[in-house]
Amino acid sequence: MNKKLSKIFAVALALVMCFAMAMPAFAATQASTAGSGSITVSKNLIMNSDAGVPEATFSFTLEAYKGDNTYPLFDGIMNGVGSNYTVSFSDASVVTNGLPSDTNGTTTDGKKYATETFTVDFTGVDFTEAGVYRYVITENSVDSPYNISSTNPQYIDVYVEYAQQTDGSYATDLTIQGVFMHTDSSAVLDPTVTPVKSSSFDNMYTTYDLTVGMNVSGNQADKEDYFTFTLTVNSPVNDSYAIDVTNATSNSAITLDVVGGEGTVNFDLKHGESVLVKGLPVGTTYTITDASGTYTATYVVTENGTVLVSDGSGDSYVNSDGIKGDTTVTFTNTRGGVIPTGVILTVAPFAALMLVGIAGATVILKKKRSM
Repeated sequence: MNKKLSKIFAVALALVMCFAMAMPAFAATQASTAGSGSITVSKNLIMNSDAGVPEATFSFTLEAYKGDNTYPLFDGIMNGVGSNYTVSFSDASVVTNGLPSDTNGTTTDGKKYATETFTVDFTGVDFTEAGVYRYVITENSVDSPYNISSTNPQYIDVYVEYAQQTDGSYATDLTIQGVFMHTDSSAVLDPTVTPVKSSSFDNMYTTYDLTVGMNVSGNQADKEDYFTFTLTVNSPVNDSYAIDVTNATSNSAITLDVVGGEGTVNFDLKHGESVLVKGLPVGTTYTITDASGTYTATYVVTENGTVLVSDGSGDSYVNSDGIKGDTTVTFTNTRGGVIPTGVILTVAPFAALMLVGIAGATVILKKKRSM
């Protein structure tokens, strides 16, 4: 009986030793920062390539995972590690073309992303025994236009062991052998079956372009006349928005500066010209006013190629629902009239006599030349 118990004990001890020996290998090959006791988390803000990087701050909360709290998986110990983290973006943020998911040298056209990082340091935690301590990290909710596009929340596992020494013995003090972030709350703690590693939180910064165009029409319209337009916006993001004036000959470089959620810019257009305002965040409302003067103003509005307004009238277009796609607002200023019939009848006899006189003079000149 004793021999049987001894065999069972030996097998159990062997299994424990195998698990203990496997954990350092797992930490060394999969952990984000093996052996350092901390992990650097990236925050990616994905946007259209023509959008500017906005000034924006994002916050995160670290909490202890709540589970069975039994070996090998323990609830995280919060004493000694921070619970609140923030990252801030600006036009100085590091920008990469494409998407964070691009692989094998590919670059997704029309997209770019800015990256900022923060570090979660577990070296100040007094871990009580060997095992895996799990934490939950959550990006706090944000309003549009910064939609969270990654898994939220995510999980950070801290591997704590009695490290094996070069002589094969084990240290008497616990040390962190690796820190590993992933998205699978049901991850099996088997060194041979590991969840997919994660290293970032991603948000999509949704923006659209606004084009303002100008045409003139009518038999009394001058296609060389310039008209001053005023664009006023209310935006959820304070920023300096670029305006492409390549197709607007009388304008030098201009930008739309939004401070306190509001911004205004003026520009001049003549027949066939337009300006392009780049990267307005989703939800931005705006008003376009045309100083049409003695002309009658109408407009057409399209969004993502679909006509929203086909017969707008007046010298002002107001968008109160917020921009929801690439939009073009084209104004047509018309000036024309009909010459009164009575005027034509009154002038006609004199015009006829003038034509007869011109014809007669022409004949006389020809005769003289032939003599």
